[in-house]
Amino acid sequence: MEQNRPDFWKAKYSADLHLKIIPATEPRRARPRGRFLRGQVLVRSEIIVQLKNGDHLMANTPEKISPALARQLIRDGNSDRLNTDPHAVDALNQSVIEEFRANQGRVSGPLEGWPVLLLTMTGAKTGRTLVRPVCYSRDGDRLVVIASRGGAPRNPPWYYNLVANPIVTVEVGTEKFRARAEQVFGSERTRLFDAAAEILPLFSDYQKKTSREIPVLTLTRID
Repeated sequence: MEQNRPDFWKAKYSADLHLKIIPATEPRRARPRGRFLRGQVLVRSEIIVQLKNGDHLMANTPEKISPALARQLIRDGNSDRLNTDPHAVDALNQSVIEEFRANQGRVSGPLEGWPVLLLTMTGAKTGRTLVRPVCYSRDGDRLVVIASRGGAPRNPPWYYNLVANPIVTVEVGTEKFRARAEQVFGSERTRLFDAAAEILPLFSDYQKKTSREIPVLTLTRID
C-alpha cells in the first residue's frame, strides 16, 4: 500500500493514527459506511485519517462537552466554548438541578462551594415552566442574580423570562419560596454587581468581555 501511494501524499505517523495531507485541489472521495478495515481512508476536508486498529474513524471531531467538563469550563472562566453548544448547556443545567435537590442545595466538583440557587420561572415565549440554576449573592433579605451568560454578547434567555414574568419560585439551600424578580439600574446596579463580583470575581471578567451592561436583578420573598 505504501508503494502505490501517489507522490503528492505526505504522511505523519502516531501510535494509532496515520495522517495524510493532500492538496485542496484533489477530488474528495465518497464516505464509506460501516466499520473501517485496515488500510481504508476517509477524506475530511483536506485531511485524511487512516486507522491502523480497525476502530471507527474519528477525524477532526471536537471533544464532546460533558456536564463534568462544562463545570470545569465555567470554573475556569471559559464559558465561550460552552455557549456555542446549547445541548451541553441543557445537560449541565439538568445535572446541577438533580445534584442540588439530592444534596440539600449543595453542588460538588469544580463548582463546589459556589453559591447556587434554583429558579423556577415561566417562559416568556412558551409559557412553559422552566428551572434554571443561577449563582447568587445576598443584599439583606434580598437575593441578587447576575445575568452574565459568561460575558456573551446577548443576555441569557432566563433574564427575559424574569422580565416578562417576575413571579418565580426560589430554591436556596433547603428553603423553597416564591419571590418577585426586579431589575435594578444605575448606582444600585453598580453596588450590587460589585458586591457579587467580590464573591465570584469571574463576574468582573465577564463584564470586560462584553459591550452590554450585564443586568442585575433582585429576588424579594413574597410568602
